Amino acid sequence: MKKAVPILSILLVFCVSCTTALTPTISPKPTQTLVSNTAVPTVTSTPSKEWDYRIVYQEDDFAIREALISEGQVNWDAFVMPPSRIKEFAKNFGDQRREGDWLYSCYKQFPNIGWCTQIFEITESSGAIDQYKLQCDFLIGAGDCQLLKNDHLIWNGHMNGGIDDPVDSIEQVEDEIAISYADSDYDGQSMSWSKQIVLLTKNYTVVVINDAFAANEVSGKLIYFSTTGGKVTLVFNGKDVGEKYEKVFNQLCCWDGPPIQIKGNGEVVDFFAQKGNDWYHV
Repeated sequence: MKKAVPILSILLVFCVSCTTALTPTISPKPTQTLVSNTAVPTVTSTPSKEWDYRIVYQEDDFAIREALISEGQVNWDAFVMPPSRIKEFAKNFGDQRREGDWLYSCYKQFPNIGWCTQIFEITESSGAIDQYKLQCDFLIGAGDCQLLKNDHLIWNGHMNGGIDDPVDSIEQVEDEIAISYADSDYDGQSMSWSKQIVLLTKNYTVVVINDAFAANEVSGKLIYFSTTGGKVTLVFNGKDVGEKYEKVFNQLCCWDGPPIQIKGNGEVVDFFAQKGNDWYHV
């Protein structure tokens, strides 16, 4: 993240267990987030319309700033969006990923015929073009999946988004990609657990980062959220940074409140988080 020059703040609000995530966002620069499965924050107090930001972490050009928006629970019905919230620009992979209506075309294949496939390309710093294929044998949002790079199989596993697409985001980070996805035990009636995972490609292999979500790219480096011991921490360039939060709001499905999901634009990550009983804009 650049110097905290822009009044933009990193918003750290991860619902340790919100419902499923929206359709994945793929971009060689910006993005947003992943699913969790915790309860939606309750409605109570009214937040102030003025926020006092303070730096809670800084190293070189990377800084984290947060502002208290509510002591105790937030009245999301009366919530006023901070003026410093970043504007998330269009993702280069967005149209490409949505072409053919990938998720719903899988539903129409019930029972599935072959693979449901997302194809996207990135341009390396050398000018070389890499093509990735994420293929999943989806059956109502769940299935066995595999990731191919230039037609070489580099990963296979299982994804389950419950009632929505399990892939939350796909980011280009330097010459590699990071995929945030969910794997739950949703069976059409109940869901008692849900894993959040980030896959990071390394040439023709992958690194699996468990208990992680909302992979983004900031100044060419990977940034994501990690859950350990019931707390949520931001991880930047492989290092835990900043505060520990009870929740980072990341609910992309079934939320009737304001658009407070995690955002990213390649330079800043913007989110809302709960620390103790209070809510912050980070």
